[in-house]
Amino acid sequence: MSYRNHEAFLATAEASIAAAATATNGTEFTSKSLPPDPNQALITVIFTTAGGDGGSVDFEFQASYDGGTTWTTTDFIKISVASDEDADSNVVRHSTIVDTAGVSRLRLWKVKNGDGVTAITSVNAVLSWGHMY
Repeated sequence: MSYRNHEAFLATAEASIAAAATATNGTEFTSKSLPPDPNQALITVIFTTAGGDGGSVDFEFQASYDGGTTWTTTDFIKISVASDEDADSNVVRHSTIVDTAGVSRLRLWKVKNGDGVTAITSVNAVLSWGHMY
C-alpha cells in the first residue's frame, strides 16, 4: 500500500482515561465516521503513558456497510497494545493494517485501559489510506 492521506478519528485527543476504565464514543468522546480505502487501511493508535503495568489498552472500532446509517453492534476491529510498550517520550504509537473490504465507514467505538495502575492520556487513533500494489 502506498500512502495517500490520513485523518484522526478524534478531532481533539481524549485527555485522559483512568486506570482500568473504558471511554466510549458518544459519552466520553465523539468519533468521526471515516471512509476507509476499499480494500485495506492502516490504523495507528496513539496514547501517552508513564510506564504502565503491562495491561492491555484495547482500541475497538465499529464498521458501517451502508454509509453510516447503521453500525456493527460489536467491535469490528480490535487493536490491543501493552500499556508498557516501548514509547518515544512516553508516547506509544502502534500501527496495524486492517481489511476494509465492503466497509463504507469506520469509527472509534471504545478505548479500554486495562492497565490497573496508570491512566493514559492524549488518546487518539488515525486512519491512513493509499493504493494497493
